[in-house]
Amino acid sequence: MGLFLDQIIQPVNLVLTVILGLFAIYWVLVILGGLDIDALEFDFDLDGDVDLELDLNADAHVGASTQILKFFNIGEVPLMIILNVIVFVTWALCIIANYLFPFGSLLVSALIVIPSFILAIFASALITRPLRYVFRNFNQIGLSKKRVLGQICKIRTGEVRADFGQADLNISGSSITLEVRVSDDSQNLRRGDSALVVKHDKANGAYLVRKIEEVKMD
Repeated sequence: MGLFLDQIIQPVNLVLTVILGLFAIYWVLVILGGLDIDALEFDFDLDGDVDLELDLNADAHVGASTQILKFFNIGEVPLMIILNVIVFVTWALCIIANYLFPFGSLLVSALIVIPSFILAIFASALITRPLRYVFRNFNQIGLSKKRVLGQICKIRTGEVRADFGQADLNISGSSITLEVRVSDDSQNLRRGDSALVVKHDKANGAYLVRKIEEVKMD
């Protein structure tokens, strides 16, 4: 125990130790109800707020960026959990590396943080992946599917595809985040678009939506 405490307060590890301590305080406040788990969430919609006519290359870029965020579970798992895992893994790798290979130089030891951080990012994608299924329906617990069907929601992700997408739905004054999908990718649903919830897919727990203009044309 003494060896462990000695390692976590080493100058090269101390900054990460302090950051983990701040995360611990945050989670205590969440548990006690002082903070919401989404209190420090950010919107990562990648097509931005600039109204531009996107060409095919730009659309491909947005799709690739969305895939990257999806790979790292951003938007499906609370950001604070992902950051917590990244910091913890970085901290653990730094402690192990500096213990097994005492470099003697503070600068060299500090440089270990860089590869440790990169490894931690990819490790967090694997560690938090099972949590996607936990949080996917977290906001939908107790929500009657009959109340959702026929409602108009607003798209919150950069795009909605046949395998990816989220939308906000307001029911009785409460905002609910839904997992939404389209029947085919040609429907071109983007952030801020209004869509009609038309069906619930039991296989993946998501809701099939259609763009409002398309509904009016039927």
